[in-house]
Amino acid sequence: MDARRARSIFEGPVPIPVPPDNLQEQLSRSLGDAYHVERELGGGGMSRVYVAEDTRLGRKVVVKLLSPELAAGVSAERFEREIKLAAALQQANIVPVLSAGESEGLPYYIMPFVDGLSLRARLARNGAMPVVEVVSVLRDVARALGYAHDHGIVHRDIKPENILLSGDAAVVTDFGIAKALSASRTSAPGGTLTQVGTSVGTPAYMAPEQAAGDPDIDHRADLYALGCVAYEMLVGAPPFHDRPVHQIFAAHMTEAPAPVASKRTDVPRELSRLVMRCLEKNADKRPHSAREVLQVLEGATSGPRGAARSQGAARMIAIVAAGLVVVAGGALLARKYFGNANAAPTDRSIAVLPFAIAGGDSSQAYFAEGVADELTTTISKIPGLRVASRSAAFGIVKRVANAQEAGRELKVATVLEGTVRRAGSKLRITAQLTNVADGFAFWSDGFERDTGDVFTAQDELSRKITSALHDKLSVGENSTVNTARGTKDQEAYDLYLRGRYFWQQRGEAALLRAAELFSKAIQRDDKFARAWAGLALVQVVLPEYVVNPSDTLYAVGLKTAAHVIQLDPNLSDGHLALAYGLISRWALDSSEAEFRHALALAPDDPTAHQWFGDLLASKGRLPEAYDQMQQAMRLAPTSAVIANEAAFISFEMGKFEDAVRWYRRSTELDSTLAVNISNGALTFAYLKQPDSALAAIKMTERLQGGAIPPATRAILTSALAVIGRTAEARKRTAQLDADAAQGKVAAFYPAFAHATLGDADLAIKWLTKSVDAREPDLMVLGVCGPTFDLLRDDARFKALFARMQIRKCVRGP
Repeated sequence: MDARRARSIFEGPVPIPVPPDNLQEQLSRSLGDAYHVERELGGGGMSRVYVAEDTRLGRKVVVKLLSPELAAGVSAERFEREIKLAAALQQANIVPVLSAGESEGLPYYIMPFVDGLSLRARLARNGAMPVVEVVSVLRDVARALGYAHDHGIVHRDIKPENILLSGDAAVVTDFGIAKALSASRTSAPGGTLTQVGTSVGTPAYMAPEQAAGDPDIDHRADLYALGCVAYEMLVGAPPFHDRPVHQIFAAHMTEAPAPVASKRTDVPRELSRLVMRCLEKNADKRPHSAREVLQVLEGATSGPRGAARSQGAARMIAIVAAGLVVVAGGALLARKYFGNANAAPTDRSIAVLPFAIAGGDSSQAYFAEGVADELTTTISKIPGLRVASRSAAFGIVKRVANAQEAGRELKVATVLEGTVRRAGSKLRITAQLTNVADGFAFWSDGFERDTGDVFTAQDELSRKITSALHDKLSVGENSTVNTARGTKDQEAYDLYLRGRYFWQQRGEAALLRAAELFSKAIQRDDKFARAWAGLALVQVVLPEYVVNPSDTLYAVGLKTAAHVIQLDPNLSDGHLALAYGLISRWALDSSEAEFRHALALAPDDPTAHQWFGDLLASKGRLPEAYDQMQQAMRLAPTSAVIANEAAFISFEMGKFEDAVRWYRRSTELDSTLAVNISNGALTFAYLKQPDSALAAIKMTERLQGGAIPPATRAILTSALAVIGRTAEARKRTAQLDADAAQGKVAAFYPAFAHATLGDADLAIKWLTKSVDAREPDLMVLGVCGPTFDLLRDDARFKALFARMQIRKCVRGP
């Protein structure tokens, strides 16, 4: 992302105009009494999507109203005639068209409401998917495509947004819509259909012949799009995703995407080959039909051929596995850090699980999580009650079967779970408290309120829950139910919850969306400290996701954090954002004071412990940093990132065996975390396991593709140097030198590589530049680990060390 774009977002909340909108009222008039339009789900460039009730049959339906921009120049009569062809499709994996019509000049069509998430929502939430899930989705979509193609209908817009996941099945929606739009167009509305993103497809998933504007595309364009979707499910992003639209068009026509096998090593050979065949530029080289795709998929994960990987990949995985188990005692370490999994929980303990969304409306996920967040905050104030952290509860629910199992893993006696449903003007919340010992619910309740009365609903629920806990667990009741939301504006509060939802996801796109939502909340209430704090947290973290971030980004984040503290000095997130931002300014002592203040206000915040550990490592106090990471891991036991940081700090302390154990823990939680694999490569190198180190290097490069961050490049280069691959290490170091000389990477990274190679003069040269520029990157990897041991006695290094505000490198007690 362009740093200027990021900077523009953070120069204060910018007013975002919201045009008046009466389309829902218009649609209601057109539908009459047959349908009751309840709410808008949203939409894309093609349509506005509404949920309605079929009043005659008592069922939910989705009404898609063509956006006014796209409807201009479209004949509603022709559109309806074309839609009838799609309505003839009746197959289990196809969402059928029920009817179509016109609303005051705007065509619409009606489809069943599918209870589930879109594939887009699934990918946005969890990223790349397990192979078995990918194959399951592809089979269902291939079945849908095969049936439609047999009936002469090409979808033309296969993408994650048009694939819905319901139960154990995937279903495809909007069949024939793109063709209907194209066939019913009578004039151009001032822009091409490509610009609107509908009739000829969506750029990221567009076959070369579509990108070239060929009006005679056939079913093989759908197979190309299916290949793009499969690619995204396997590696986390579609081909060519990080480019402007015009470059994406060109790439689809001229460039071959990086092979799936170069991005991910656990994909069966047949599946990898199938995806790349679907992505062939020449349509004749793609599979001949969706039926052929389905046949290959049926064998992709079964039998000896489906299970086989390339010998190189198999050897690599075996080597890394050997490296993971070379040090015995991993189970003992886990018990030491996390306690005995069979230990009995205390009676006065509880976990609040994320609330489920009744009806499967994924657009309400932010609200359901927000309800659980607020309840966690409220319940944690009850005297005598231990409450599992939000991160621990939200992380564990993805991999357990029920509340009882979640409670056992979290070592609590009671679990609170519930559901949220927002329909039209009504909000319904249900909740129950479950005894983990026997699995029985000892309290449950539910009530319905107007959506304009969210605060009262939450407070009422909190009062009922605290009363139930008092009666059952004999804990003190919380006298102040209201969780100090910080605003009386319910819309501002709703925007804040949406922002927190995206903040939790991290990643560039999610952070930018969070910033926008926090800014909108602030526009509604400029005294809303929690929204300001959310914005500050985004601002101090975003530079890690921006290529060559400008110094202005850090400055704005610090300014916002200071404003938060002025608004509410008792809000921990304000101090947390300020503390993290101060690291970039090398104001390490001030940062430490702010971290301690934040932790005093929120002692169970795993992010605060994690970031404080980062600071302590930057100051050379490695055992203290390690303790903070252990505390963070206890609070968020499913965090692969925190486990990875514990591994790196163990490495810095020279405890390579512990580092491998933490590496193993992180890999179990997320096998695709490239930064963890690269740290493992360096650890294996120092453990004198060159084969394991080389395997981890190759795995890192495959996961990262061609875009390897500078810090990772430096780590891998050092690993090569340590295992004696000096020529290759020097070649890579020379490239780091060249990039640093051009300002493409921080000066610290070639310093890191030269230090490992023993090039004292060059290491000092680049380290001096790094210190002179006060690079934040220096604080990321630090100079207290074994990488810089060859320079410890150099007088020039000692002088630089003093300038870094590090009093002493402490590796052990």
